[in-house]
Amino acid sequence: MNLIERELELTTLRSLFAESLDGHGKVVVVGGAVASGKSALLHSLAEHATASGAVFLGATASHAEQRFPLGVVRQLFRGVTLPPGSEDARRLLDEQIGTAAFAGGEFRPETTAQTTWPVLQELCRVLLGMAARTPLVIGVDDVHHADAASLSFLSYVAYRLKSARIVMVLNERTGPRREHAWFHADLQSQPHYWRLRLKPLSRRGQIQLLRTRLDPRQAHEFAPVCDAVTGGNPILLQALLQDERVPPQNGPVRDAAELAVGDAFPQAVLHCLHRGGPEMHRVARALAILREPCSPDLVGGLLDLDAEFVSDVIDTMDTAGLLDAGRFRHPAVPAAVLEGMAAEERAALHGRAARLLHDRGAAPRTVAEHLIAATETAYRSAAQAPPGVTGPAQVNLCPAAEESWKVPVLLEAAEQARADGAAHTALVCLRLAHEICTDDRRRAEITMAMARVEWRVDPGSVERLLPGLVDAVRRGRLDGRHAVRLPGYLLWHGRPGEAVEVLAPLTGRAEAPVDASAGCLTATRLLMSCVYPGYPGAPGAVADRPAAPGRHVVSGMEGRRLRAAAALREVLTGRAVFDVPGTAEQFMQGTRLTETSPGAVLAVLAALVYDDHPHTAARWCDPLLDEAAARHEPLWHATLAAARAVISVRQGDIAAAEDHARAALARISPASWGVAIGMPISASVYATTAMGRYEDAATHLGIAVPDAMFDTLCGLHYLQARGRFHLATGHPETALADFQACGERMRRWRADVPGLVSWRTDAAQALLELGETRRAAELVDEQLAMVRHRTGRTLGVSLRVRALAAADPRRRGELLAEAVGVLEQCGDRYELALALGDLSRAQHALGERGEALATAQSAHRVSARSGALPPRTPARDGIPAPADPAAALTEAERRVAALVVQGRTNRQIADALLVTISTVEQHLTRIYRKLGVTRRADLVRRLRAGPPGPPGSPGPPGPAGSSGSAGSAGSAGSSESSGAAAAGTRCRDDQITSRGGT
Repeated sequence: MNLIERELELTTLRSLFAESLDGHGKVVVVGGAVASGKSALLHSLAEHATASGAVFLGATASHAEQRFPLGVVRQLFRGVTLPPGSEDARRLLDEQIGTAAFAGGEFRPETTAQTTWPVLQELCRVLLGMAARTPLVIGVDDVHHADAASLSFLSYVAYRLKSARIVMVLNERTGPRREHAWFHADLQSQPHYWRLRLKPLSRRGQIQLLRTRLDPRQAHEFAPVCDAVTGGNPILLQALLQDERVPPQNGPVRDAAELAVGDAFPQAVLHCLHRGGPEMHRVARALAILREPCSPDLVGGLLDLDAEFVSDVIDTMDTAGLLDAGRFRHPAVPAAVLEGMAAEERAALHGRAARLLHDRGAAPRTVAEHLIAATETAYRSAAQAPPGVTGPAQVNLCPAAEESWKVPVLLEAAEQARADGAAHTALVCLRLAHEICTDDRRRAEITMAMARVEWRVDPGSVERLLPGLVDAVRRGRLDGRHAVRLPGYLLWHGRPGEAVEVLAPLTGRAEAPVDASAGCLTATRLLMSCVYPGYPGAPGAVADRPAAPGRHVVSGMEGRRLRAAAALREVLTGRAVFDVPGTAEQFMQGTRLTETSPGAVLAVLAALVYDDHPHTAARWCDPLLDEAAARHEPLWHATLAAARAVISVRQGDIAAAEDHARAALARISPASWGVAIGMPISASVYATTAMGRYEDAATHLGIAVPDAMFDTLCGLHYLQARGRFHLATGHPETALADFQACGERMRRWRADVPGLVSWRTDAAQALLELGETRRAAELVDEQLAMVRHRTGRTLGVSLRVRALAAADPRRRGELLAEAVGVLEQCGDRYELALALGDLSRAQHALGERGEALATAQSAHRVSARSGALPPRTPARDGIPAPADPAAALTEAERRVAALVVQGRTNRQIADALLVTISTVEQHLTRIYRKLGVTRRADLVRRLRAGPPGPPGSPGPPGPAGSSGSAGSAGSAGSSESSGAAAAGTRCRDDQITSRGGT
């Protein structure tokens, strides 16, 4: 047997055995931590002794047998033939008649002297007689677990073996002793007493053991990690090797926690704890429950044990390699300890720990963790109980006497967790507090707190709480301080009627206090009048709201929120009372996600965008978006990404708009977006339409949206984007209906400002497709008269579309040149590319071939930076193009002609453009007449002879007019809920080349 670093102890035992052969008996106590190799050392001595002709009498004490007298003695005499005349001893061993002599586990010689001492003398005489004939080795493992009667016998024998050929080896675990101190005192008083102590394996010894399974290099490399995990405990180290996790399969590890262990290691730990006795096991469970390390006093309080004794047990566990400074060496160990506990015991210990920690002033989150663990464990236990025994409904989570301290602790813990960004922990605390609370008003307040936390993770999950919260306001169980955010949640989920109902009592009381909640409610009223400007029950139309916050003057963050809401309202009315960039500067300077609400931030960003300052909006949005991503705030991340997508649209960065819109829809599900779903969808459809990816745009238009969205500003963006999609895919009539629906709403809401939605230029492009140039010009002239900033994007877009409606080619060129200058200044790359493409064609029509070529090249460069399809220009690759035979065709006719050139049949064209075959035939009739051809083959030859389209585009050039951006399903009025079908085009990038608009 290979005993690593036990050679000296084994040599000592063999030497003492050799001395005993000459009649010098010895008593040896071998001490050491649990699983330190004591048993292996005893077995090695037994093998050596029996090989030398001695007889080995062995026994192993067990804690489970402590209350059975003479259990160890019976093991020693098992298989031993007693000499004649030993009937009393035989009866004592076989029939257990000595039980009365050791009643209660204590040897009582005063009551049994006449019967027991003669028996013990007889047993001792038997052993001495055997030793006279043959040397004996008596070995007892785990003697600290031996029963009192057996200890009395061993002590009796120890007194009498000084001159006998006997070596008595007693293995014991080092650690606290609470019983049988007399036994050790008796042994130590003997002159032939020896004591050996086994230490944990050193680093060198561990390397030696590792080399039994690994090569030398691996053994040296992984010894430090193994030492950290096992503390030099041989059994634990063997378990790691048995798990085959050393060396680690996934490469080198830096510390013990990173080392993956299998089943053998935690089982070896549990075996050591079992060998250590019930007190060690109890302390280990307490440490696992309390999430060690913790003071012995706290563990003792939990277990009703003396703190000094607990300290000794912890020291013993440290020595055994089970703990390191009171902490489990590997996370798998406490998990295994807890797994081995009955659910009822775990629940009870967690409950006791919670109360103990609360009474000692522990942090609320620490106490709450134990309350939650106790509840979850109790439910799990009840759910697993046999039918009819108990169940979760019968679990008494909180006796009435304990509610007074448990609920406040849970609420405080939830608030701490929320502030730290631990939303899940906060929700668990709040749900438990709600479950055990019996006061209706307080339960309503807890529900509101739950809504506040859930809102930041998934706004959709809050919807289930709204009916109960509205009812609580009706019943007077929620005041303004607690219900301040409820109207915002209701507005998000398309319930403006209930929001108005909630706002009325909260803000209409004369005695309402002038505090932060009052300011927040006033800001909510202002924002509602902006977001739901046409709702009949809203607190006044947008144009009717006063510029000042009202009768309350609130400072701090609530005052800033009021300014943000008022700034948005002023932009929507077009009155320009505020300096919008300056107001944004004041609000955004130093703003952090934990200090404000998404509504106020989005209001400021929207005011900047609608006031033609998208680059300023981007400058403030980007750091907040980065912070939201870093803090893993789903709602903030989603809403800011959606805002950034809209900003990117206004900057003409089509690729970025799609990326941000995709991120927004990925952070929270479409069902959780409420009425705000219109923002990311509109940006996505705008971008994919501008890229020519119409099928992707149609997919986004197929996402279900709430009807209430069309009563909000989000609905305007949605309708505009959908209209542009229809325009790009050959449905100008449907597109015009969407644009006119935007205009009708904006006029009715008295929020008809071009910076919000430039519906007039959109409608003008649809009218141009339909051949109604005069009406188109009138709409654009009307918008030009309304433009506020003479250097903004809205002006540049209006000038470009007005040029398309101009009859005079030279006037068209002048307007386009002016539009290019404005768009260059405002930085909208997509609109600039469109304007450059239109200007290139205008220059080409005026015979300015060189200028047309240079302008076309600029258009393609700018378009490439925006990420959109390149605009149609009259020249490519530096070669001036001949006259465009398709110049006289409308947008719809160009699309049909392009598919004809590709060789498609009328039915295929109709399927691709989602129109009827009759409509295709009508378009072809007009195309034949305009181009002076009578046959399909002549049409193909005529178009192929014309100027090529943009690089990579098949067939003839794209349309001369501009068409829209992205959109969503549904149109104004009755088509708002059914427009997805109309949007379901199946055009692909290789079927048609088109341009997007503004």
